[in-house]
Amino acid sequence: MLLSSFAPAFMSQRLWGDVTVGLVFGLGQFVTTFVITMTYVAYANRRLDQLAEELRDDLEARDGGAR
Repeated sequence: MLLSSFAPAFMSQRLWGDVTVGLVFGLGQFVTTFVITMTYVAYANRRLDQLAEELRDDLEARDGGAR
C-alpha cells in the first residue's frame, strides 16, 4: 500500500505485457493470505484443538456434565 503512494514509478514498471509490479504485488497478497491461513489452520488443528478439548473436558467434569 505504501509503495503505491510513495513509489508510483516503481509500481508502474511493466514486467511483461500489461503486467506491472503493482499488479504482481497485489495478487501476491492473495497468495500470502491463503498460505498464512492454511498454516494457522494446520497449527490450530494440531495444537489448539487438543487444548480446547482438554479444557472442555475439565470444565464439564467440574460442572458434573450438566447441560
